[in-house]
Amino acid sequence: MINDLREFLNLLEAKKDLAHISGPTSPRFEVAAGIRKTSDMEGPALLFDNVVGHSMPVVGGLYAVRRRAIWGLETTPDKIHSKIMEGLKNHIPPRLVKDGPCKEVILTGKDADFSRLPICTHNSKDAGPFITIGLGFIRHPEYGRNVSISRMQIYDGKTMGCRSVPPQHLGVYFRDFEAKGKAMEVAFTIGNDPYVTLCSQVSGSIFMDELEIAGGWRGEPVDVVQCETIDVQVPATSEIVLEGELTAGERRTEGPFGEFPGYYQAVTEQPVFKLKAITHRRNPIYITA
Repeated sequence: MINDLREFLNLLEAKKDLAHISGPTSPRFEVAAGIRKTSDMEGPALLFDNVVGHSMPVVGGLYAVRRRAIWGLETTPDKIHSKIMEGLKNHIPPRLVKDGPCKEVILTGKDADFSRLPICTHNSKDAGPFITIGLGFIRHPEYGRNVSISRMQIYDGKTMGCRSVPPQHLGVYFRDFEAKGKAMEVAFTIGNDPYVTLCSQVSGSIFMDELEIAGGWRGEPVDVVQCETIDVQVPATSEIVLEGELTAGERRTEGPFGEFPGYYQAVTEQPVFKLKAITHRRNPIYITA
């Protein structure tokens, strides 16, 4: 069973589908250029071991080809569809545990700053660095838990824009909180096992808990831990967790951003995320798309 990102990377190493880039690589354009190149040729995922200005390695292109998604769910091309349906039909709720690797390092106050992370700038016309494969975890009093991916533009060390609009569930959740004049607590995780990562892409009822589908695929519960500063639970084996809230009544310009099909998404006004804490594993691995 693949329990975290590191076990998935070990699997790709064994299959010779992960290439290490040992030379100095800038998080501004150079990491993204490598990912674009290998993705276009359906080559290996890339692990950048020497990111300029950071001690944290960056992995990219993990799900750029179908074979790695299939390996991540520990199945085969002829069984992938039945594996997907198994999780959709047989939900297994997550299991709350007391502690987990994602809390080996806890940073709050002035120590919690986005500059600690090797967040990449991908395209020449991008508005700045973007987190591209952070999983958002939110809890709604009526709808329950939601897991999704939203791109996020870094404004400074403590704030970022979060693009998610209704009918996307994160946008619906936030609309409800904002209508009551309340901030919405949310945690973004960076670096998860394939089951948790891919469950975020399942479309369905707003009452559906995507982590229950990940549990169905795994055949056992996903372990989750309580965040340090907000009332949200996240996968215990996450590499990095960003805790904070989307503030009611506040918008900032977000974009442009070059999407992978080859066009730039329009500039819009989006909610603002304010960082409260960063927790992470020792020697964390950052992931970008």
